[in-house]
Amino acid sequence: MKVLLISTNKIRVPRPALPIGMAYISSALKQAGHEVHVLDLLWEARELKAVLEKLKSHDFDLIGIAVRNLDNLTFIDPIFFGPLTRKIVQCVRKYTNAKVVIGGSGFSVEPKPFFEYAEPDFGVAGEGKKA
Repeated sequence: MKVLLISTNKIRVPRPALPIGMAYISSALKQAGHEVHVLDLLWEARELKAVLEKLKSHDFDLIGIAVRNLDNLTFIDPIFFGPLTRKIVQCVRKYTNAKVVIGGSGFSVEPKPFFEYAEPDFGVAGEGKKA
């Protein structure tokens, strides 16, 4: 199976975070014999363009979307990250037949409302190995 894993984290302050959860999932998928590609959107200025380019590069069977945070964690200028995830799901639906799975610590905070908002095929709340 060809899998694309996408990290949607955009928070760079106080320090950029590596998508460690996505790396674990990638490793487990590779050990199980799957072809895995990753896309970290942290440094992408045009996120949907980067997603579309990746989608066009291969015929993926499954797209995993990692949601690290629901928002930017500030009261001064709050930004909800849900719209980016929802747009990614819509982009995947428009250009592929791949199934979409959402997970991550941000998703796990409010899995049902976020699932209903983003409309993936599946969601993994909590630790993936327990799912």
